[in-house]
Amino acid sequence: MADKIMAKARLLETLLPTPPRENLNTHFILGEIIDQIDLIRDDFPFVKIATLKEHLWDIRNKNVDPEIHLRGFLHVFKDTEVFRDAFNQLDEGIRLRIKAFMDGKSKKEVLDAGGKGVAGQLFMPPSPPVKHHFRKLAEGLKEGIEELLGHDHGAEKAEAPKKTVAEAAAGTQGNPRIFEDAAETKTMEVHANKGFCNWGRSVANTPEVTFGGVNGPVCHGAGRRHQTINDCVRAVEYVDANGLHRTISDPAHLGAAAGCFGLLGVVTHITFALDQMSYASMQPFKPDIGLAIPPLSRNDIPIALRKTFTDAQYAAGLADFKRRAQEDYKRGSNTWNATDDRERSVEYPSPFLTLIPCASWGNSNVIMAPQQGNTLGTASIEVISIPDAVTDNEWVPFLQRLADLWMGHGDAHGALLDVRPHWAREWESINMRGQPAWQYLKEYAYKDAIPEFKSTLASVGAGQGWGLTDIQERFSNELWDYMIYS
Repeated sequence: MADKIMAKARLLETLLPTPPRENLNTHFILGEIIDQIDLIRDDFPFVKIATLKEHLWDIRNKNVDPEIHLRGFLHVFKDTEVFRDAFNQLDEGIRLRIKAFMDGKSKKEVLDAGGKGVAGQLFMPPSPPVKHHFRKLAEGLKEGIEELLGHDHGAEKAEAPKKTVAEAAAGTQGNPRIFEDAAETKTMEVHANKGFCNWGRSVANTPEVTFGGVNGPVCHGAGRRHQTINDCVRAVEYVDANGLHRTISDPAHLGAAAGCFGLLGVVTHITFALDQMSYASMQPFKPDIGLAIPPLSRNDIPIALRKTFTDAQYAAGLADFKRRAQEDYKRGSNTWNATDDRERSVEYPSPFLTLIPCASWGNSNVIMAPQQGNTLGTASIEVISIPDAVTDNEWVPFLQRLADLWMGHGDAHGALLDVRPHWAREWESINMRGQPAWQYLKEYAYKDAIPEFKSTLASVGAGQGWGLTDIQERFSNELWDYMIYS
């Protein structure tokens, strides 16, 4: 099917001329889809093409009712295998609500369908992948606890350590060999020949983001009024190169220890200074996409995305964006501030993922933090795609073009901004201002920070009986060998 679709796409490219850039707007693109969609009708026999065209016509003519079109799109795809499979995986109550919505029931009838939760309110259970994920995670944790503590049954309890050791030794036989690299030179630690049993037990594979995982890359924060999470660290406990338990709380050393990438040793505990517990005052809204992050100049908007705004609308959008960026707890379209008022407080579910996450926070005093030295604040933005973009060989060239654009921005005086990548994100494959990423970071972006970082590590080691060579041999890898020690 994929080959047929690609062949049809190539056919369409030969049949249809490339339109001028000024035509690449919603009205023109929808018109092209409506005119040409019958060419792929035979490839999608279960998609109601005629119904789809009706809704696209209404949208093109700005006769838009989101509820009607959403209901219509569900009917367009309801007979496809993908729709049926996804629908059947849903909780029964959600299936009943979706069916009621598709049948045109009222809001109250839709919310009351399913028989779970409070009448008139939407009950959203965990999705099938989430339930599967946490069930497997819970099973693994249960096994780990039982191995550690043994069974709580009198005589059996006394034999637990011996039994556990014997079972652990027996369990290593027949385990698969799993490699962490394509060349199969780095073997991952394997604990059992059982699905999910090895998951989350190696450095390269953790089941969820952890406090250590957030702290380790030295890149996370929340809001322009705050520094990074690493700047909230007040103590780091770890096992050093000599196998000794150590604690660092000296502010002079925390600049390196609070963001050491694991190079100091095996970190066991981190002490954070946290804000007092409070409530988030949420006031969600849906801005026009053209004003959500308004450009400094409307001429910067590509022709295909331009939309007519009055001067008053543009000025109001820009003023609201600036206010949120400077004052709100987190910066973005839907932001919040903290309050001590617990009235009408509710549990807030995890937000859905977006295609382009963006966050902002202040500067940092952590030596190797990307935010270090950004006294006016830091904006962190990333782009996310789907696996097809990689397999189609579109992803890396797109990343390079995007990096060139972002790294081409300057300040009010024309000097290029000090752009640095998130340590834990994808950046190795691109060039930064004409240099390979590793070289750019070492020789330009962190040129002054790296000597300071090494000096601070050496100062810590001088008081604990180890040197830089010791921690390099035990805790470093190829990246840090080049970045820090070469």
